[in-house]
Amino acid sequence: MKRLVCFALLGLVACVTPPPEAGYTVLVSQTGSASVAIIDSVLGVTGKLEVGMLPHRMIVAGDAVYVVLTGSQAVAEIDARNLTVRRTMLTAPVPDTRADGSRIAGHFERDAFSASSCFLCHHAKPDGAKPAIVGTRPF
Repeated sequence: MKRLVCFALLGLVACVTPPPEAGYTVLVSQTGSASVAIIDSVLGVTGKLEVGMLPHRMIVAGDAVYVVLTGSQAVAEIDARNLTVRRTMLTAPVPDTRADGSRIAGHFERDAFSASSCFLCHHAKPDGAKPAIVGTRPF
């Protein structure tokens, strides 16, 4: 009888699993949604962070993650501890003309040259123009 009770207790202990601990945080660029997915390696997807158009390559440097935003002609700097966007830096100036040389009137009317990324005017504002192609680049 003692043996049976002992095996029963061992069986109960084996069935009890500790609650999952937080794992590593994984950031995954989501080109289609202009965001970076925040994934806990144990718990799964925990959220997303809007970063800008067409996020692609990412690199970690110290406590920052830099995300190349090919559709915004910019780089987003993410605070790796707080998982917030610290800043967005343009990699090319906001264009004043199209590839064919015609003037982009909306850029002058909206003072787009003071924006830190194309995304801020085209997608963050409800009345922003949402072109499919800008010059020869997908937007």
